[in-house]
Amino acid sequence: MSVDPKPQAFLNHLIETLYERAFANNAIDRSTIFDRKEDVSVILGAPEVYTKDFALIGLLGSSRFNTNGETWRKRRDLSQPAYVASVREPLTGRVIEIFDEVFDAIDEPTATSINAACALASMRVFLNALGCQGDATRFVAFLEPLRLLLIDLQYASLRSVSMSERDVLAERSRDAGAQFARLLRDGEDTHALLERFTALLGDGNESDAAEEILMNMFAGVETTTAVLGWIVDRLGVNPRVQDRLYLEMRDTDDVKTYRQCFIHETLRYFPPIPFVIRSVADQTDLNGEILDRGKQILVSIVGLHHDPRVWSSPQTFDAARPEFLEDSFERSSFIPFLQGPRTCGGIRLAGLEIAASLDQLLKRFIITNPDAAIAFDYALAMRPQPSPTMTIERR
Repeated sequence: MSVDPKPQAFLNHLIETLYERAFANNAIDRSTIFDRKEDVSVILGAPEVYTKDFALIGLLGSSRFNTNGETWRKRRDLSQPAYVASVREPLTGRVIEIFDEVFDAIDEPTATSINAACALASMRVFLNALGCQGDATRFVAFLEPLRLLLIDLQYASLRSVSMSERDVLAERSRDAGAQFARLLRDGEDTHALLERFTALLGDGNESDAAEEILMNMFAGVETTTAVLGWIVDRLGVNPRVQDRLYLEMRDTDDVKTYRQCFIHETLRYFPPIPFVIRSVADQTDLNGEILDRGKQILVSIVGLHHDPRVWSSPQTFDAARPEFLEDSFERSSFIPFLQGPRTCGGIRLAGLEIAASLDQLLKRFIITNPDAAIAFDYALAMRPQPSPTMTIERR
């Protein structure tokens, strides 16, 4: 499938703009963008007032990610028990086994092959969490063109598009939904999952259940793959950090303080969800500013994570950041998986995956990248663009 570079370039530029504003510490138009902890905590803590607004992304259907109120609570309860159970033994050990198996199967270590391995491992973890043991590769293959569709949908949501363009996007979205439902029906365990979600929704509409599974799958796999991409990127440009992490990984001490600091700093500097958009349900007063009903607002997680009032040298990627090593950081200013009632349901599972992946990478590979330049590849989650100067060799 050919890719229109315009939507991708627009979205990447949006992310670059958020970083530029955060680094310059400019006065921001608060009627549009909010990035201070006082405002962000209120917005994300009151989902009935500041409702989710995914605009044209809703063409892919309803899910826990783009619904509100009682509908959201009903859809959340479809998958949340599985996410909670997945971080209990023995399933936690299975996460480590999956990343071990997938990385062992890499023939030629490159940035591309490792990224593909991370996506496959994350997909296997996701399916396992929902009780499925089927072939993960076919779902990974499905998600890549879906990612391109989501880029176009988000671009269209932030810009004015014609009715004909909207119709084309709607048709592509329907086709994607139908294809995904067929994939679910093709596997015995995924078909059983589809039937279970359909029964729990109680409307007898299989497509509703498929939409829920689809968006859970994309959100879980895409965000985890994005974080792991930045992990690989930062290991490559910080060889001393990589060496220190490797030594700590080999230590028999179970307390991996430096590893956790490195992971936190990666999530601070490169939050997988760099911003979220909300819609004001009714006229409200936000810390002295009146926001009219229906107004769209953007919460910049990038800006929050680079607030100089909170972070020392926020523009610097510091793998030994004192706020994390000393556990002195403000929780409300570090929200890579958001906060409040709409916090990512799989946050603890994602943490297990990130730690397991980092250990398996360090055990097998030495990553080198002399070019520290940062380039974004954004589609709901923020990945790094592949670096042409990165080399990977076996340890």
